[in-house]
Amino acid sequence: MNITGKYLRVWKSEVKEKMVIADLGEGKKNKDGGFDNFTWFGVKFVGNCKEKAESLEKGDTVEIVNGLISQRKWEDKWFNDIVVFDFEVMTKGNGEVVSQTTNDFAVEDDDDLPY
Repeated sequence: MNITGKYLRVWKSEVKEKMVIADLGEGKKNKDGGFDNFTWFGVKFVGNCKEKAESLEKGDTVEIVNGLISQRKWEDKWFNDIVVFDFEVMTKGNGEVVSQTTNDFAVEDDDDLPY
């Protein structure tokens, strides 16, 4: 299944011979105002984006532009595999804004949120 995603935080990354493997975190706001946080472990940056991914550092925020997610079964457990073919660095870990995109959906205040 094709995936895209904005504002994923890099927790760690490791450069391998043919890919960069990173752990990416994201959060989702709950109805009660709290957050659920998730980490996608072992995300693979491959192909043409491998070279760009080599400069990823802890704390960087990225947007996945083109990627795939799939599931595989191993020893009676299911695992998610995420492969990224293109991405943009939104901000560096030091707060430097690298890329800005526009939102198709703008919310004026919290009253407009669906929850």
